[in-house]
Amino acid sequence: VTNDIFTKEDGEFLVKHGALPEERIRAVETGGCPHAAIREDISINLGPLEELSNLFKADILLCESGG
Repeated sequence: VTNDIFTKEDGEFLVKHGALPEERIRAVETGGCPHAAIREDISINLGPLEELSNLFKADILLCESGG
């Protein structure tokens, strides 16, 4: 799960460069400091993380801390 203030650019970058298949990447627009979406209130990331966990039965999920 990637985090950006106003865009989904980080997620698009990962797809463009083949880091993971597109269906395994979720890009979150935080509307504020991406670091706060990790340190202070992770709720915006929980939905995408739960979705990925349910879809892929992943052993590990990665959530970007911003930028």
